[in-house]
Amino acid sequence: MSEPLAYFLTWSTSGTWLHGDERGSKDASHNGFGDPDLEPNPGLNRYRRFQLGDREFVLDTNGKRVAVRGAIERTCELRDWKIWALNVRTNHVHLVVSAGPKPEEVLTSLKAWATKALVAQEFAVRGERIWTRHGSTRYLWSEDDIAAAGTYTLEGQGPNLD
Repeated sequence: MSEPLAYFLTWSTSGTWLHGDERGSKDASHNGFGDPDLEPNPGLNRYRRFQLGDREFVLDTNGKRVAVRGAIERTCELRDWKIWALNVRTNHVHLVVSAGPKPEEVLTSLKAWATKALVAQEFAVRGERIWTRHGSTRYLWSEDDIAAAGTYTLEGQGPNLD
């Protein structure tokens, strides 16, 4: 099979999951498919937190999460991308989607439209950093892959926030 059936995209909000975090993290040298997370590093995490200051963006209200969800759903509908599963959390988004463009293009587009929605609804100000620089883009090659990613997205994230 030369084309994936879908992508499993994950991206986090700015300042909420920094390198060295106890949950693990990725960096430019350790971000390939199957690469293990970096080991927790409290010193590095404190340094990254110091660099960032108090600038973290949390989707801490249902309104913020609804704005992000709505922007993702509208963008996918307009571009004829199929959403298999979507979960907007307080500090990250999981999406299983079938789309024609490469996953990096899909991710960039969805982050941009979600940002515009947050600004338009006055949950953020223009120029505020809302998202981390990139995100995770995994290819899903089979229906079983889609089902597993969808189950993780919808059932593996803790309590429902809606």
